[in-house]
Amino acid sequence: MKKIIESAASMKRPSTRMLLFMALLFGFQSSLLYAQGIKIGSGAYFINSGAIVNAKNAGITNLGSLSNVTSGSVKLSGDWQNSGSYTTDAGSTVYLNGATLQSVGGTNPTTFSNLQLNNASEGTLSISLTISRTLDLQVR
Repeated sequence: MKKIIESAASMKRPSTRMLLFMALLFGFQSSLLYAQGIKIGSGAYFINSGAIVNAKNAGITNLGSLSNVTSGSVKLSGDWQNSGSYTTDAGSTVYLNGATLQSVGGTNPTTFSNLQLNNASEGTLSISLTISRTLDLQVR
């Protein structure tokens, strides 16, 4: 019993990277993730399956592989930069809901299932963009 307690006491707190990995491994089902910005490195995978990912005061830079499926939502107050691969399904939505000018760019074209621009300013495009289901433009 003493050895178990000593082992538990010597365990380190998991890093943020490990917690994110565990969340990805076990799924975000009906979850909410807040981030200061999301950067997906080359060769990395980020799968949002049914969760709300809220990048508050920041955006997404994708250099790897990003999947937004099973009615997942990505809410950004910053820019969307896709230089990797992005996959989505019919129920998934990306919200651009910042207070300043937001852009959709990167080196690879992006196909959104549903895209909502609800911005006090405007949005700009610097790449080819396809919307397979719904484009919702709102003015604040």
